[in-house]
Amino acid sequence: MSKNVLLSFTGNKQIDTEIKLTGSKSECNRALVISALSKGWVSVENLSVAADTVTLNKVLNELGEKNLEFGNISNLKSQISNLVDIGPAGTAMRFLTAFLAIQDGKFFLTGTERMKQRPIGILVEALKSIGGNISYEENEGFPPLQILGPFKQTSKNVFLPGLNGYSLQGDSKITEIMANFGITSQFKNGGVYLKKEPKQIERKIFDLKECPDLAQTIVVICAALGHDATFTGLETLKIKETNRVLALQTELAKIGVKFIEKNLSYKLDCAGLHFPEKIKISTYEDHRMAMAFAPLALKIKEVEIEEKQVVEKSYPYFWDDLEKAGLSVVST
Repeated sequence: MSKNVLLSFTGNKQIDTEIKLTGSKSECNRALVISALSKGWVSVENLSVAADTVTLNKVLNELGEKNLEFGNISNLKSQISNLVDIGPAGTAMRFLTAFLAIQDGKFFLTGTERMKQRPIGILVEALKSIGGNISYEENEGFPPLQILGPFKQTSKNVFLPGLNGYSLQGDSKITEIMANFGITSQFKNGGVYLKKEPKQIERKIFDLKECPDLAQTIVVICAALGHDATFTGLETLKIKETNRVLALQTELAKIGVKFIEKNLSYKLDCAGLHFPEKIKISTYEDHRMAMAFAPLALKIKEVEIEEKQVVEKSYPYFWDDLEKAGLSVVST
């Protein structure tokens, strides 16, 4: 129990002093989370000395120092390294619920007895509805929480307005091809709705003669899924913006995948597939290389794409639209 304070005034009623206020608790808490998500690109100055901010800053710093490598813990509550106790800090409880859901590891997020009486169900259920793995450890709808990351975002639909199913472009074949991976396309309401359905990939041969520009996208998808597919109809790839066959061979090697050319066919060998913590992809001044490899960010913690402006040739808002889909895009 803290001590009481007794107040009285014995000074000059004509008060003349200077009082320096620190930053806003509310703004600082939000800025600290942004800083943590930016991986060092954003710094926060004039931090509030409010207890809530001090607590949140301490927790985020500790998580950063430990590099968030907390996986494979058998008894979560007995592991102090996974215990995140924010005391009475309500803002920290809410922000960390979402923040920890996208980190690697298992976490037990708790607080004071009063904190355990404050509802958090609306936030938790919203996160769970889009892929968060969060459970209530004592009472439904209230802290403490067990959080298992990383957050795997799911989406019922992605809507692309302005598209129709009657295009003469070769790229329109993408709807038929992606169906092999469980992506359904429904054209209505002036656009197309994309939805992921559970499906075992069975197709082994892709003939892309009528749509060779889709090759990089399909090849990288198969590689990332570890699917040893064979491709034909790629004769023109070597005379595009770059030698796309050589570019694919070079970049796929960075994740341990071979793209083997033999008698006008190309076969993926995914036996050595692995996902490093960080990868740097060269684009060879080819917009489709950038766009084909960007989704590896769903598998690899940090993907750096060289020459980000290369997408301006065909899709200037590509990076903006990736952000709308939930990816973090930071210029370096």
